[in-house]
Amino acid sequence: KMDEIYKSEGESVLVLHCLAGHGRTGTVISAFLLYEDMCQSPEEALQFFARTRSYKDKGVSHPSQKRAVYYAYTYKQMMLSSDKDIFTTPQKIKRVIEKIIFQNLFFENSSKNVQSIILVLLNSKFEVIYDSSSLNTKINKASADNSKGNANANDKKPPPITYNKTEICFNIHMPVEDDITLKVYKVPKLMIMQSQRKEIFRISFNMLFCNNYGVAFPKWD
Repeated sequence: KMDEIYKSEGESVLVLHCLAGHGRTGTVISAFLLYEDMCQSPEEALQFFARTRSYKDKGVSHPSQKRAVYYAYTYKQMMLSSDKDIFTTPQKIKRVIEKIIFQNLFFENSSKNVQSIILVLLNSKFEVIYDSSSLNTKINKASADNSKGNANANDKKPPPITYNKTEICFNIHMPVEDDITLKVYKVPKLMIMQSQRKEIFRISFNMLFCNNYGVAFPKWD
């Protein structure tokens, strides 16, 4: 739609904004610059937006929003290589997230530390599809690596949460599609009110750009 308005005759003007005008707005504008061939790379598009918007180059800063611009660029290249319209609606990709492993969240994991962590997953509509605080289960101290197999000798499901000195593993086995947002909260006590959760970090990603065996995010992401 933006492409149609941009290329239409007359006095049509594209206006974009969000709360601060640099995160979500910058993500969409940077992707638009790529699709209109005004910039040739995600880096160029992000830098162009930052320089144009602010004397201090204050543009898109959240890693997940920057990743969305790279997604847009990658998808455009995929369509071009397949001789398809670059504005083709992306195909829905369904995958199953078997487990989510966090490394070195604490100096050293303990039962108390692990139980203070809450993992929440949201779908593209920002609806909660997984919340570890609702599991109401005992945390198992075991090697997170032990959860990487499909089953043990007795064909039993792995426990919902396992941990060792450096890793915390959430065995969720959940089908997902499209955009997924992962949030991690810290609570100071057990059984604390949900409103008192403190968000530590969040990561958003799209299943179309995740391979079949996993995806890893560094600490700075």
